[in-house]
Amino acid sequence: MGQRHNALLALAGALRARGLSEQEILATLRVRNAERCETPLDEREVSRIAHDIGAKPLVAPAIRAPISPLPQWPDLPAEAAFYGLAGAIARKDRASHRG
Repeated sequence: MGQRHNALLALAGALRARGLSEQEILATLRVRNAERCETPLDEREVSRIAHDIGAKPLVAPAIRAPISPLPQWPDLPAEAAFYGLAGAIARKDRASHRG
């Protein structure tokens, strides 16, 4: 099989995984075939790809664990900790994040 066939097959699989029907897949493949393939595949081959992939059952998406909230940032050290050049930079950075 050639690159054009494999590229359209991969696209069709991705579209099916997102729940598109055979007709929706076919419409997308026709556009991609016409616009992106230097020498487009034959219409029958494009239709066959859409039909074969469109006939596959939809698979339920994997259940993902809920995203936990981000932890709170710790409080900044006391002002006495900011001394020297590093302290000057930290104070400037801290001031820009206040508001």
